[in-house]
Amino acid sequence: MTLVADYVLQRLTEWGVKRVYGYPGDGINGLLGAFDRAQGNPEFI
Repeated sequence: MTLVADYVLQRLTEWGVKRVYGYPGDGINGLLGAFDRAQGNPEFI
């Protein structure tokens, strides 16, 4: 099953996004998990 966070990162990659800047916290834990599964593409800074 594809999670929404995985789909968001997939779309960002398709749009050519290389880096995402942010501050880790409870509100984006789902996205941080997706960044781990994506193995650095795009890169979370």
